[in-house]
Amino acid sequence: MNELDSKTESSEPAPAIEETVPVAAPPAESAPASSGSGGCGKYFAFGAGIALILVLGLLGRLVLPDLLGLTPTPAPTPTPRPPVVSVLSLRPLAELATVEFPAVADIPNERVPDDIRKHLGVKEEVLMLMYGEVKAGFDLSKLSDEDIWIDGTRVQLYLPEPEILSTSIDFDKTRIVSYEKSILVGSDPALQAETLKKGKQALEQGALESGILDMATLFGQMYFENHLRSLGFTEVKVLTKNGMIEKSKE
Repeated sequence: MNELDSKTESSEPAPAIEETVPVAAPPAESAPASSGSGGCGKYFAFGAGIALILVLGLLGRLVLPDLLGLTPTPAPTPTPRPPVVSVLSLRPLAELATVEFPAVADIPNERVPDDIRKHLGVKEEVLMLMYGEVKAGFDLSKLSDEDIWIDGTRVQLYLPEPEILSTSIDFDKTRIVSYEKSILVGSDPALQAETLKKGKQALEQGALESGILDMATLFGQMYFENHLRSLGFTEVKVLTKNGMIEKSKE
């Protein structure tokens, strides 16, 4: 065997070419069927059952008493409480039950020396035009428990006598009209203070003469009658202890 044949016999056969086979993808899993319609049916059945129970309960309350011959007991009507008033509740109202009277007065005043000069006509004179306001009403600190009588919705109140409560001077309007003095006498500062005091008394006297106490009585009676009615009293009588006014409404 020659050299060419030995090389040919010793050579290995060529490897076979493998064919590539494509791998098929696994089949996709189908999604489960939706259960929505089944869930809605369950909720609907549950709601219908609750509604049926409520209807049966309502019918039982309405029909069962009639079937058994039972009459439901009506709820009791609450009894209204009678109105209440006391001395302590009335006292703070004193300021509201007052009348105010504007007053004006001419106030002459003079000072004469208490010595030989008085025989010589020596003096100091002043004329003051005074404006002020007088307030009248009731001093309810004098009110006692015996002055209030209550019987259910009926009430009777005895007010103390009306009186002047205060007098004030309007210094913005008050003025000295005239002032004179002799050369032999000095000015006395006390003369003006004394004139103011006299003027205050004159304002009160003028208010009294104009009937301020009658006005206070009428207004106080009307005010307290309306107040007592607002509390729930239906028959009210208000009297003053001086017997000036008596009124009753039924």
